[in-house]
Amino acid sequence: QDNIHVFEHQSCHAYYGYYWYGGNDDNFLVMTADGFGDGANGSIWIGRRGEPLKEIKRTNKCNIGRIYRYITLLLGMKPNEHEYKVMGLAPYANKKYAEKSYDIFSSTIQVDNLDFTYKEEIKDHFWYFKSKLEGHRFDGIAYGLQKMTEDLLVKWVGNAVQETKINNVVLSGGVSLNVKANKEIWGLDDVQSLFVPPGASDESLSVGAAFRFLVENNHSSGVFDCEPKTDPYLGNCYDDEHIEKVLGGNKDLFVKRVSPKDIAELLVQEKVIGRFSGRMELGPRALGNRSILADPRNRDVVAIINDMVKMRDFWMPFCPSILEDRMNDYIKNPKKINGNYMTIAFDSTDLGRKDIPAALHPSDLTARPQIVNSQTNEGYYQIIKEFEKITGVGCLLNTSFNLHGEPIVETPEDALDT
Repeated sequence: QDNIHVFEHQSCHAYYGYYWYGGNDDNFLVMTADGFGDGANGSIWIGRRGEPLKEIKRTNKCNIGRIYRYITLLLGMKPNEHEYKVMGLAPYANKKYAEKSYDIFSSTIQVDNLDFTYKEEIKDHFWYFKSKLEGHRFDGIAYGLQKMTEDLLVKWVGNAVQETKINNVVLSGGVSLNVKANKEIWGLDDVQSLFVPPGASDESLSVGAAFRFLVENNHSSGVFDCEPKTDPYLGNCYDDEHIEKVLGGNKDLFVKRVSPKDIAELLVQEKVIGRFSGRMELGPRALGNRSILADPRNRDVVAIINDMVKMRDFWMPFCPSILEDRMNDYIKNPKKINGNYMTIAFDSTDLGRKDIPAALHPSDLTARPQIVNSQTNEGYYQIIKEFEKITGVGCLLNTSFNLHGEPIVETPEDALDT
């Protein structure tokens, strides 16, 4: 029993975000926002080198995630699963007509210094918005909700930066998966840097708990030091013998060993590749090891992938995996924000819109990139590098290796079934 340690929900989000980043930099502002956990849905902490995080604010009124969940349900999608679809839908709305939906959202919750309050009391969020949004267009509702989310988070983070005079920010918790809001946050003049770790929702609470135990257990001795975690590949790995056994059990397959160059040549021929390799990545974003890959130069490939396997909603974007030394060619990132995990959105450059249109959001042409280097994933890096040698484009279209509505493949058997 002495070996069991229980830690509070928001603190695990905070410790995960800060200590994944490294936890060795002085004065970081660590903020969490999510649906709910242990009586709270938002918290603010100060991180200092080698010390336990210091909590300065906790709230149960940061109802952004809660409202997003109910609107997802009202739009006929699955709450706690399809919020990303609502975010992807928002840019398509006609702003002239969508503003009336935004007005309804903006008249409810507001930021009050480091907390949240309501302009008018709401007894039941679901029925309140169902009544108020009757007759509104679905895309306008998505726009209004997303704009409210961005407004609130930008104001909340901005207030925290001004009060603490700390301009390096870490975000964690389920609401930090809103990549468009993260884009607006790093765009604040007062924000010098923003970091959002991979899998920042509840799947990483156990990692945060481990970090908190290590920090608190070792703080008195002063021996704890944490290097930044750059490798998100924490899942299972299957050896060649296992994979060969799975493949050998299906006589209809043609099996061949291929090199990164072979894969790049297939991609140039507009083939769609399912890549199952090494350890599975942490979190909801496929980061190359359990990914479907395609040529990002031709938007026709989006329809090909959807017809073959993904069956995604027509408005949803795919994502670019970009070589680190080509990042500035395709996205606008003047603050050198860490874009390694598909957790933050960026505007595309003119060259990006020309070279990788299939990997951008079709409406607003933003990107939710994975920046790839050889240290983090050598095998995946080499495939993109070989594709660049042939085409001059240092990027691939990347989407998760799964059928629509199913989890990302985890085993060789899953990959073969898909």
